[in-house]
Amino acid sequence: MGTVVQDFVSHQLVLLQEEREAEISEARVWQESISLKELQRRGVCLLKLEIASQRTGLYGQLLVTFQPRKHGSELSELPCNRFGPGDIVGLYEMDGQKDQLATGIVTRMAPKLITIAVDEPHNSPVSLDQENSYRLLKLTNDVTYKRLKRALNTLSQYHSGPSSGLIDVLFGTSEPSDSSDTRLLKFYNESLDASQKEAVQFSLAQKELSIIHGPPGTGKTTTVVEIILQAVQQGLKAKTKKTHDKGERSHFLNEIKTLRKELKEREEIAMSEILTRANVILATNTG
Repeated sequence: MGTVVQDFVSHQLVLLQEEREAEISEARVWQESISLKELQRRGVCLLKLEIASQRTGLYGQLLVTFQPRKHGSELSELPCNRFGPGDIVGLYEMDGQKDQLATGIVTRMAPKLITIAVDEPHNSPVSLDQENSYRLLKLTNDVTYKRLKRALNTLSQYHSGPSSGLIDVLFGTSEPSDSSDTRLLKFYNESLDASQKEAVQFSLAQKELSIIHGPPGTGKTTTVVEIILQAVQQGLKAKTKKTHDKGERSHFLNEIKTLRKELKEREEIAMSEILTRANVILATNTG
C-alpha cells in the first residue's frame, strides 16, 4: 500500500497547491475591474485602515492588527463585511497603487479590529509603515485547503489502524471482502421502491464500501437514511472496539489526543470571541 498511497498524496498535494494559487489569481483578476468602493460595498474589501499593532506570533509569523483610520478620539467600527478567520487576503497601500504588498490569512475578527498573519518570503521580510493607510482585499478562504492538506498528510502517515483495510480496497491493493448474507429486513420506510430496497440490502452486505448511484430525484438520500437506520438496528456503528493490537490502540489514543487538543483550541477561540463582543458579562465571585 505504501508506494501507491505516497505517490497519490504527493501528486494531490501539488495539484492542491496549484488549485489554491489559481483561485487566488482568479479572485484578483475580477476584483481589479471593480471600483474599491463597490468592492467594500460587497463586503470583500476594507478601505482606509491603519496599523493598530504588530507582533510576532507562533512559528515567527508576523501578526498585524488593523483598525479603521481615526478621525477623532473615538475608534469607529469596521464596515459590514464578509471577512472571517481563515480567509486569504491581499494587503495594499491606499494610495491607489495596484501592487500587492503581501498576502495574509485572517486570524481574528472583531467589530473594530482585524488581525492577519502575513505571508513573508524567507529572503525578504515585509516592512509596514505605521503612518501609512492600507486596504485589505478578500481573495479566497484557506480553511478547505488546510483540511484537504491535513487529510492527505494523515493518509500518507497511516500505517495500522481500523481504516487500513478500507484504504487497501480504495487504492486497489486488495480485493473487497466477500459480501455477507443479510437477513430479510423489515423496512422503516415502507414506501421504498424495489431498486431502493435492493440498494439497502446490497449496502448492508458490504464490509468496506458500497456506492449508491442514480440521477437527481431518484431517492438516494432517502435510501441512505434507511441504510443508517438499519445499520444502527444491527449494531453496525464506526465504533471503537477493544483491541489487543498495539498499533491500532496507539492510533486511537493519538487520534483522541489530537481531537481533544483541537476541541480545547476551538472552545478557547469561541469563548474569547463571545467575551469580546458581549455588552454584559455575568460571573460568580469564583468564576
